[in-house]
Amino acid sequence: MSLSSRTQQLLAVALVGDQAAASEIAGGPAGSSVPVGGTNGQVLAKASSTNFDTHWIVASVNYDAFSNLFIGTGVGANNAPAGVFNPPTTYPSAGYDNIAIGGPSEDGNGVTLPALASNTTGECNMAIGSSALSKSTTGSYNLAIGGMSLANLTAGGNNFAIGYYDLSALTNGNQNLSIGGSLGNLTSGNSNIALNSAGSGLVSGNSNIFLGTNSRTTKPDLNNGIAIGSGTYVYNNNQCILGTGCSVAFSGATAPADGDIQNGQLFLYVDPTNGAGKLLIKGKTANGTVVNGSVALA
Repeated sequence: MSLSSRTQQLLAVALVGDQAAASEIAGGPAGSSVPVGGTNGQVLAKASSTNFDTHWIVASVNYDAFSNLFIGTGVGANNAPAGVFNPPTTYPSAGYDNIAIGGPSEDGNGVTLPALASNTTGECNMAIGSSALSKSTTGSYNLAIGGMSLANLTAGGNNFAIGYYDLSALTNGNQNLSIGGSLGNLTSGNSNIALNSAGSGLVSGNSNIFLGTNSRTTKPDLNNGIAIGSGTYVYNNNQCILGTGCSVAFSGATAPADGDIQNGQLFLYVDPTNGAGKLLIKGKTANGTVVNGSVALA
């Protein structure tokens, strides 16, 4: 025996005890359990534990006509597709090709939004994890995997963050790569790379590389610095530090300050004077004595 669709509706509603709704489906007076309103893509959900207290919310799983996939209450809530989607010639005036999975989280700084919750016109973003990419409105081509990753980014694109709190403080930046709990203090900057709990101390620099656990800087606005090796520090712009302890560093054409040199560390830099170029050497012995040397360049 098959049941009509109306009979199936009546049975489904009766099973949860909502007689008012059942009466409305059957053609009787309007029930009190179904509020008026609601928009395309919203679903009815409980607002509290009180009987019949319901409201309209954004669907927990929403795969729309503009190739966005949103999973989780409130995820992608501000993405409002508008226009014609007919690639490769015509695209809408709203975000498309985005994927977001993850609810809100509280970080103590007021960030409580779900993943990609603020996106309006950004495209080709992927946010997986609580509050991942939650404040980005127009940024595109960002990847955030991990709770709070890229959570405060409002403008910027082509950022890559994998790990809990990776690039979590970044508000404006492009082409940064952070993996494994790195670059958590960076608020603005471009083209920085950090792997494995690295890059602490950097706040607003550009084009830096930190490879190795706790490789970091003491200069918040560092530019063009490289620190390779566990626990290595880079102190000034255009420096390259390789390893800890007895290590070799490069500082372009700028002499390092005495305080920037660790015991047992050697810096190489150059004097670029035309016709009198030199390779300059400055370092510290094991007991902290500063030593200098030079080699003429033919």
